[in-house]
Amino acid sequence: MKQASFKLNLDPSSNNAELLFFGDWRVLNLDTVNQELNSTLKNKGFVSLLKSKKKNKCLLNCTELNSLDTAGALIITLIKNKIQKSGIQTEFINTTQNQEQLFTLVNTKEEKQEKEQVSPLLVTLTKIGERVINECKTFVQVLAFLGLLVTKLIKELLQPWKLRWTSVFYHMEQAGVMAVPIVGLLSFLIGMVLSYMSADQLTRLGAQPFVINLLSVSLLRELGPMLTAIVVAGRSGSSYTAEIGAMVANQEIDAMLVSGFEPIRYLVIPRVLGLVITLPLLVFIANILGLLGGWFALKISFDMDLFSFVSRLQEVISTNSIWAGLLKTPVFALAVALIGCYQGFQSTGSADSVGKLTTKSVVESIFMVIVINAIFAIIYKNIGF
Repeated sequence: MKQASFKLNLDPSSNNAELLFFGDWRVLNLDTVNQELNSTLKNKGFVSLLKSKKKNKCLLNCTELNSLDTAGALIITLIKNKIQKSGIQTEFINTTQNQEQLFTLVNTKEEKQEKEQVSPLLVTLTKIGERVINECKTFVQVLAFLGLLVTKLIKELLQPWKLRWTSVFYHMEQAGVMAVPIVGLLSFLIGMVLSYMSADQLTRLGAQPFVINLLSVSLLRELGPMLTAIVVAGRSGSSYTAEIGAMVANQEIDAMLVSGFEPIRYLVIPRVLGLVITLPLLVFIANILGLLGGWFALKISFDMDLFSFVSRLQEVISTNSIWAGLLKTPVFALAVALIGCYQGFQSTGSADSVGKLTTKSVVESIFMVIVINAIFAIIYKNIGF
């Protein structure tokens, strides 16, 4: 195999320069010549020399080119394009048909890889616009799904003997009973943290007795319901999406429709009812364990006995605080179950789709829980509840 090389021929009697290629321009024979060409072009040796000699055109002569593959054709094409971008015309001469085909092939591939230069600001605005449009479409679709669910649910509740109670109880167990350990532990630890932090700050101000006030209000009205809903969103909401998405992938949903079974009735309503019933119970358990966690922290810090803690709690706690937290939990449950089931039905059938939709379901559910909690806080403030 003959070493690949090149030579620049400048004939004073001609207005054209000539770049001659020699040897075998194949992938295993191009390291040295490729480095030389890149060095020459980088230093603008070709362009400077051609312009100084007033050469308006560069002829790429392939007469002495023994053999050529796509790697060699790509390097020669890159040389041609770089010279041409500097304002000097280029042209292949004395090429064979096979060489012309290779040059055409690699030139077409390179043109496809060249991306049009677009303003970064325009790209950012375009992405933001696309995201806003997609989210608006998703919001409208979720509202339509909610409307369909409400109509089917009302129809089922008017005929409770037709409701699939076995499925409802199953999802109550999965979403409620099985979630008690993690919710209880989390609430206990949150209660401890709240007591430690508030006790540390209020003791400096001589307001140690108000630790229980802060603990009860923050836990019963806000943190207890919201954190429990977030845990359920990550646990049950994601499972709803994954289960229904897997059914879509296995064409079970199509089989149900062909057989005359309504997916809303058999898949969505039991999950929604199960979560709406069990989430308030979970929040109630979370509140109790959170208060116990707060007492445990006070027991360690101030040696407060349980009787004194409960007596103080009875003085400062109000019925409104308890109901303010419990009344919004069914709305949390409805949002989590609705988003989880909706995203499951959006699966395209691939494992990648199910994974992405499960992640999207959890993120959207947590976001909606926080938004709904903020809305209830504003409503409670305005009505003095």
